[in-house]
Amino acid sequence: YPAVFCDEAQDFSNIELELISELSLFSKRKIEFKDVKRIPLAFAGDPLQTINPTGFKWETVKANFYEKVQNDFGRYERAQLNFIELNNNYISTKPIITFNNIIQLIRSLLFNIKDIIPQKSWFTSNYTINPTLKINDLSVIEEALLEEGKTRTIIIPCEEDQEKEYIQNRDSFLKQKAIINGEVSQNIWSPMNVKGLEYNTVIVYNFGEYLASSLSINI
Repeated sequence: YPAVFCDEAQDFSNIELELISELSLFSKRKIEFKDVKRIPLAFAGDPLQTINPTGFKWETVKANFYEKVQNDFGRYERAQLNFIELNNNYISTKPIITFNNIIQLIRSLLFNIKDIIPQKSWFTSNYTINPTLKINDLSVIEEALLEEGKTRTIIIPCEEDQEKEYIQNRDSFLKQKAIINGEVSQNIWSPMNVKGLEYNTVIVYNFGEYLASSLSINI
């Protein structure tokens, strides 16, 4: 193909980068170095959305790019990736982005991460529904479990398809309330199982306590 555009770059492995390189028409052509930067090969990705436990960093993608793609296109000199970080959020509304920016601020302070910057909302409309943080208040979870139709989706801090194991071994409240006839309530999911889906109301449950315990930090 004369032009290759790839989304979800945060999950690329060396093998996939090699495949992408082979897909480019220009990997089969002799290219002058001055023209390497003009080859239409684009990656887009978000390290916070990675599903592979690779410890993704753009530096890793760059290193892999240099190792494989450079061999195809650069040959004599070091080709540079034109890296641009997007500051606009094109998905979420302003109240959600403001809430997430606060979470990111706490994360940057806890782990001394210097390069986190606030996102801006691409949308200009005002929305009346705002994210809410509840501490030690399980009533919203209980209401969601008892609600007819289960319109509120509960996301818990476990790996893909490990919802039942997490509830039985790590959460006494959900063990009493969310196991029905030996099965997990239909509106409780891991982050992996809801990735890419949309719901009217989402409850992100117990991640703070889980991470504080797992990482031995005092939030």
